[in-house]
Amino acid sequence: MFSFLVQRPGPLPEAPPRKVIEPAAPAKLNDCNRPAPAPMHPRMITPSARFDAREASKLFFQHGHTAWLGLKFTDMGENWVELELPWRADLVGDSSAGVLASGPIISLMDMASGMAIWQTRGTFQPVATLDLRVDYQRPARERASVRGRVECYRITRSAAFVRGIAYDDDPDDPVAHVAGVFMTFDGEAPQLERAPDAPRTMLEGDLPAYARALGIRVTGEEDTRPVVSVDFGGAVEGRPGFFHGGATAGLLETAGYAALRAALAARGQTPVIKPINITVQYLAAGRALPAHAVGRITRLGRRNANIAIEAWQDDRQRLIATAVLNVLIV
Repeated sequence: MFSFLVQRPGPLPEAPPRKVIEPAAPAKLNDCNRPAPAPMHPRMITPSARFDAREASKLFFQHGHTAWLGLKFTDMGENWVELELPWRADLVGDSSAGVLASGPIISLMDMASGMAIWQTRGTFQPVATLDLRVDYQRPARERASVRGRVECYRITRSAAFVRGIAYDDDPDDPVAHVAGVFMTFDGEAPQLERAPDAPRTMLEGDLPAYARALGIRVTGEEDTRPVVSVDFGGAVEGRPGFFHGGATAGLLETAGYAALRAALAARGQTPVIKPINITVQYLAAGRALPAHAVGRITRLGRRNANIAIEAWQDDRQRLIATAVLNVLIV
């Protein structure tokens, strides 16, 4: 699978002729109805050659969540990688503003973090996001793509530490700062299942375009708070058979906003909501099963709100991730 990273000594034995099919470059999605990319093949090869982010991106960005987002490689150094998230109508959070939602930006920074770690170590090994904090400085500009530049500044025997920025034009005027901790992880992929739909009072149209495009939907309520769910598939897959950390963060964030909008709607309010920061803690790998999330408002003031969010899969008591979301109410 990673043929560009594997070195084989000596000449290869002769093999029967076979038809070579050139892979087509992933086309940009123009709306929310296009099918998501197929999941990646469940087998991965740990390369013996030095990891090269530029070459690796040619493979990574043809599969799973990163292909669905349309991520592009832009630059790299000895211990850092920069990627680009192109603007797309189905990735916006507020349709009236026309700016990229914060969820895709989290995915951008999560992927750039992983690639920065591999670039620094010089080898590809699966990593799992333990903690990822994103502090938003300002919204991205209207219809602007966003770049994420992340450096890996420290690696220990079991963890790697990263920091970086997301920006749309000037790196000195960033959209967000990010800091995270990652560790290696291994596991097997279980069978796919689909989350059942349930009666609900919150409509799918209440979710942002990014959430709908990712396949997130409202599937019920928990103590009057909306429960949102997403099925496993190519649009949310990271390493084969597991959720991408950015997709999990997107599900958590969507649940947080859904809880806040439901509470504000009960007050008869429909204000503009702007993210201040989000801290995500990953507790277990998201397997090839439907994932669910619900938000609980811990504080709702006139100008700001604090929301605690939980995500799980087949067992409500076994959480795969939690998050704390702070937002500004305008």
